[in-house]
Amino acid sequence: MMRSRRTRAIAIGALGTALVATATAFLKIPIPTGYGYIHLGDGLIYGIAASFGPVLATVSGGLGSAVADLLAGYPAWMPWSIAIKGLTGYLVGSLVTRRKLHKVPAMVAGALVTIAGYSLGAFVLYGAAAVPAEFLFDLIQTGSGVVVGLGISRLLELAAKTLFEEQQ
Repeated sequence: MMRSRRTRAIAIGALGTALVATATAFLKIPIPTGYGYIHLGDGLIYGIAASFGPVLATVSGGLGSAVADLLAGYPAWMPWSIAIKGLTGYLVGSLVTRRKLHKVPAMVAGALVTIAGYSLGAFVLYGAAAVPAEFLFDLIQTGSGVVVGLGISRLLELAAKTLFEEQQ
């Protein structure tokens, strides 16, 4: 029984990481500042967190976002993404699955972590002048991420139940 749970967790973590990386690197809209883009990866991180909890969301969010940074040509952001998106996944997953907080406020809390983290990253990497644009675009991105996360969390739960349902 333990082995099948471990296998299931590894499979979900790997699929989550690949989905986050794909949604982040390839389902994107470049922003006018020229150093980033708006993407759908946040919605997947929130959905994974709400559906599968903090551990899988931390791995999927952190690693998937870092892989996306590498694929999209933004390697300087990789350590930032591992920390920010990993923390975001952990926070949302903990609030929903352990604290039993409703998904919306949990996802909004995660969005605030993402906005603060990437604003700090923009300050460190590009200077104070980059922060207002980063803040604005992160607000748009995380807001759309909450909507996507709410919609996709139930789909992820149903897909996992169908794919990994134990045979009797």
